[in-house]
Amino acid sequence: MIQAKNQILNIKSNKNIKKFRLAILTSLKSQGFKISNRSRKNNSEIIPPSTNKDVIRSLHNHARIAKLMNNAKFLQTYLSELSTFFANGDDINLNAFDPRILPVQAETEGSRLFRLASLLWSVPVSQGFGRRTRFLILDQANNKLVGLFALGDPVFNLRARDQLIGWNHHQRARRLYHLMDIFVLGSVPPYSDLLCGKLVAMLAASNEVRKVIYKKYKGKKSHILGEAKNPYIVLLTTGSALGRSSLYNRITYNGRILYQSIGETQGWGHFHIADETFMLMRDFLKVIDHPIAYSNRFGQGPNWKMRLIRICLERLKLSPALLRHGIRREVYIVPLAENYRAFLSGEEDFISFYDMPASKIVEFFKERWFFPRARRVDRYRYIKANDTLNILRKFAPNVKGGIYG
Repeated sequence: MIQAKNQILNIKSNKNIKKFRLAILTSLKSQGFKISNRSRKNNSEIIPPSTNKDVIRSLHNHARIAKLMNNAKFLQTYLSELSTFFANGDDINLNAFDPRILPVQAETEGSRLFRLASLLWSVPVSQGFGRRTRFLILDQANNKLVGLFALGDPVFNLRARDQLIGWNHHQRARRLYHLMDIFVLGSVPPYSDLLCGKLVAMLAASNEVRKVIYKKYKGKKSHILGEAKNPYIVLLTTGSALGRSSLYNRITYNGRILYQSIGETQGWGHFHIADETFMLMRDFLKVIDHPIAYSNRFGQGPNWKMRLIRICLERLKLSPALLRHGIRREVYIVPLAENYRAFLSGEEDFISFYDMPASKIVEFFKERWFFPRARRVDRYRYIKANDTLNILRKFAPNVKGGIYG
């Protein structure tokens, strides 16, 4: 890839452009994608991969390894210290289990723990766009990490969501601010073996999280219209990372389905464009002085990245179909208010929020999932924190096993 970067300095050379095109296709193939040539004009497209979850994980492996390598210094510095937050199975006292929501502040121990735990995900965690708020769930009984989630600005265009709400472009521009997207969510072992991913998902919809968002963004101007708004969040969205979701299915509270499946994405996106490939694309457009290479303003988010990739492909005479990776993600909405559709479409200005206190969510979860799971399956008892963190230690070889090493 470095060689390709040097080649674009003489961009007027057709030979160098061809080599750069080849570098992009080679990058995609190295991740496990198959490329078909539909014509003699490099009109390539990606052959949709299998929907098998193991296959999808493998397609993310290139980006995951790259992210771990980029975090090697961070792991070397903090892995041993932060390993104390990861539980062994026998650290969990079922009857004393006391999960609490902890908003993450920048440049703190919580921020470092969030960063480290997110490196365990088989699908690399994005940074989110625009507004971003991160949360940890800690078991107060032992000060161990249960899980995490993060909310960020939603994409402007999402067909399944927009059709459901029924808003027009103007309404969406004015009220998209009242949505946020869950761009990472899950639990860590051994709590994941006790179905605590469902607990994390439920807590993301709690009153406490809504209040944190309101307090954080009250009085701040939106990036689309530049107006200061009351940042009431009435709807969350999210998507499954590996095709159809088992985590979000059948999550109910007080007889209401929390995570409502509303359709699938069409399999377009840019996760398969590795970071180094994207940077080469941006460098290419800078060399030809295309304005989009310089226009990434705060709040533009993934739409800017998609446009940049598409323009680069067009200038290199590669098919925009290379943005179609073929992996359909199930789309979910999480209504936080009874009248979210009427409010978002501008039909109503008042909001009728659902009442979801975190304490009641926790009690409901324990009776519905936590205790029954522990009675049926006791393998969580034998999970070791050391085993959970071993994948990270490969990228920080001089770090010992912390308190468990």
